[in-house]
Amino acid sequence: MWAYDSAADTHVCNDRSQFVTFSSHQGDLLVGDTKSSIEGIGLVYLSFGDTTFDLYETLYVPRFHLNILSAKRARKGGVYHNQRLNQLKREDGTPICSTSDETGITLIQREQSMPTTLPLYPQKSFNTTSIQQQQDKSIVLLSSTKPSSTKGTDNLWHQRLGHPSLDTVKHLESASTGVVVDHFSAEKITCEPCLLSKAKRQISRRPIHIGDQAFETLHWDLIHLSPGINKIHYASHAYCPVTKYHLLTNIGRKNQIQLSLQQMIDFTRIQFNIRIKRIHLDGDRSIDADKLRNQGIEVIVSPPYQPEQNPFAERSGGIIVSRARAMIIQAALPEHLWPEAVQTAVYLINRTPNKQLDWKSPYQALYDSLDQKPGYM
Repeated sequence: MWAYDSAADTHVCNDRSQFVTFSSHQGDLLVGDTKSSIEGIGLVYLSFGDTTFDLYETLYVPRFHLNILSAKRARKGGVYHNQRLNQLKREDGTPICSTSDETGITLIQREQSMPTTLPLYPQKSFNTTSIQQQQDKSIVLLSSTKPSSTKGTDNLWHQRLGHPSLDTVKHLESASTGVVVDHFSAEKITCEPCLLSKAKRQISRRPIHIGDQAFETLHWDLIHLSPGINKIHYASHAYCPVTKYHLLTNIGRKNQIQLSLQQMIDFTRIQFNIRIKRIHLDGDRSIDADKLRNQGIEVIVSPPYQPEQNPFAERSGGIIVSRARAMIIQAALPEHLWPEAVQTAVYLINRTPNKQLDWKSPYQALYDSLDQKPGYM
């Protein structure tokens, strides 16, 4: 089988019987990071219909998988590839044979060749003559009688196949053709790219104290979304892990973050007569932690880019965004209305039964926890 290769600068044949002239030649043919031994060089006749290509200086590489027709040398001989029609053609547009590239390799279809009687122009390294002139020299073109095999260590095959498991590589020879694994490591494959690609974030597992009373501990984070109605860019979100109750305020600029958090602190103190004892923050630099500490509040700040250390706020914030997005999609509303959607989502979540609260709603759990019951909430 012959392939038309636009990157090759020489012809390659893996079948010794196709050579009309032959002389020994030693060297290596480099393809990617693989070397194949060159054992000779000579002239090969390649026939299509009533046309024969004289392939001068063709390298004999018995372990090569395909026979290669160099596009660079073909063009010097007046042969061109029409990729739109999948044909090899002469300079005058006369078709010579068909090609196919279903496998990603341009294969020459010899059995579907297109006869032509127009001669090609002779060149030094690439020439064609009519079959009538070459009848005494014509050779039956055969594929290589000995299928080529590719060797490599288990580590090399592991890299070639996109880093599969060692167990997969061990079964490669029995499940594949032309594969030779000539060395197996005693230990498991130590592959740096695999270790780096599978590396997991190291998360602090210190227990987080949530408190015993409603809003004793407040988990706060900032939700970033696309610009919304009324120039809203952020949602300041707080969460009580005891009652699962959410507080949320939409804000347009980051310099409003400190004010939004302070309003939440004042809201719980005035409406529920609860003083917040500690606040978990996500490390946003817009918040002045000292101002909170001056109010007697313990401030716990997550390290930068470590949202896992403030898990309650992150998870609950994700639920709010997911609910809001679902409502926008169902109602076919424009995306910039997300500030209204997240407010609605918080209102509904606070009034929806929660399994962790024995199917009470966060609203009811908060109300039941208050020593002084307000007339309304």
